[in-house]
Amino acid sequence: STWGHSTHMDSESATGFENPNSAFVNSKGYWIFYLLIIAVVRGFLYLLHGFIPSAIAWTLVNVAHTLAMFYTFHWLKGTPFDVDQGEHAKLTLWEQIDDGVQFTGARKFFIAVPIVVFLISCHYAHYTSGLFALNAVAMVVNIIPKTPYFHRRRLFGINED
Repeated sequence: STWGHSTHMDSESATGFENPNSAFVNSKGYWIFYLLIIAVVRGFLYLLHGFIPSAIAWTLVNVAHTLAMFYTFHWLKGTPFDVDQGEHAKLTLWEQIDDGVQFTGARKFFIAVPIVVFLISCHYAHYTSGLFALNAVAMVVNIIPKTPYFHRRRLFGINED
């Protein structure tokens, strides 16, 4: 699978069905929706520009993005659909994407976006040490669980069923 182009088999499991819990992340429409959510949050914080400086606003976007992504992609397990006979019950959404195949288009996209948000946050924070450190920690928390090393692994057994 190339950048952004998934084959039908990318989101099918060994049983031959498409996992409805993770298939949506391969949709370009979802990618646009995801980017728009980030832009809407930043736009809302822009409305508070008189109260929140741009450096803090972008850092808030980065931290909020990390918290939301970590919870939805790396903490929640299973699937709300009863079509997989429990095959995905102990897997996070990230582990279900493209049936665990690494470096597919969707996975590259969801790794690239946090890096770009980090870079934008640091740029607007003028690389000041405190905000840089906070933004860097947020990015690391967002990226590390996406690495192949952590596929089906839990750090210190946290969130292990």
